[in-house]
Amino acid sequence: MVRGRLVLGVTTLAAVLAWTVITAQETTIGDLLDHSAGYENRLVRLVGSLIARDSSALLVDQLGAGGLPMPKARQIKLRAPLQDHALIGRLKGVPGGAIRFGQVQVEGFWRAGVLIPVSIILVSNV
Repeated sequence: MVRGRLVLGVTTLAAVLAWTVITAQETTIGDLLDHSAGYENRLVRLVGSLIARDSSALLVDQLGAGGLPMPKARQIKLRAPLQDHALIGRLKGVPGGAIRFGQVQVEGFWRAGVLIPVSIILVSNV
């Protein structure tokens, strides 16, 4: 400190100005589950069928009629229920609206067997 001001060295200033770009690694639900440890704390991008309720959300690789996962579908739990009301409104719903579903692309961090979404984009709601 010099007279109450912080003086940065050239190396420190370069570090402050540098940007770190993180790119998502493309994967599938099956590969993510089969090689979970290799994806730990990494940013991943997946396409799958989102099934959302007020209290939870899942990403599955095979969706059956009426928004239910197929019997052998592989699934990933999202860390928290969806808060994006615009996205929720665009998803297809079952009668009564308790469950919403649609094909999405998700980017998020994989931590301890749970996907922490950063971005969810609707691909198709059919």
